[in-house]
Amino acid sequence: MGKRTSESQSKHDYMITSLVRYLIEQGYSDIKSSHLGHFENPTEMQGRDGTPHRSDVIAWKDGKEYIFEVETSDTIDLDYTREQFEAFYDYAREHQAEFNVLVPKKSEGTAKHLLNDMNMPEVKIWTI
Repeated sequence: MGKRTSESQSKHDYMITSLVRYLIEQGYSDIKSSHLGHFENPTEMQGRDGTPHRSDVIAWKDGKEYIFEVETSDTIDLDYTREQFEAFYDYAREHQAEFNVLVPKKSEGTAKHLLNDMNMPEVKIWTI
C-alpha cells in the first residue's frame, strides 16, 4: 500500500468527507466508508491476484451501486493504486455498478491517462 505523508492523508480524509457530504445532499443512501468511523466498511473486493481491497466509499442511488476511490496526487500513479482500480473495476462490471475516482483537480490528467492506459475509459473521474 502507498504511504501518504500526513499532509496528503489530511487531504485524502478531507476529500472523502466532502464526497460523503455531497452524496448525502444528492440523495445517495446506504453509504459505507472505510475512513469515517460512523459508517460501515465497504464490501471487500478481490484483486486479480486475490488480494482483498476496500474502496473508500460505496453508496446507492436509484437501485444502483456506486464505488468511489479517492486518490491524492502522490498516490494516483502507484502500482498499488492500479491493483485497487483493477479490483474495483472488475467488481463494478460483475455487479452492474459504477466505478468512480475522485482526485485533486491538478491530478485529473494523470487519472485520465492512467485509466486509459488500463483500458478503463468509462470510469468517471470526479475532481475537487
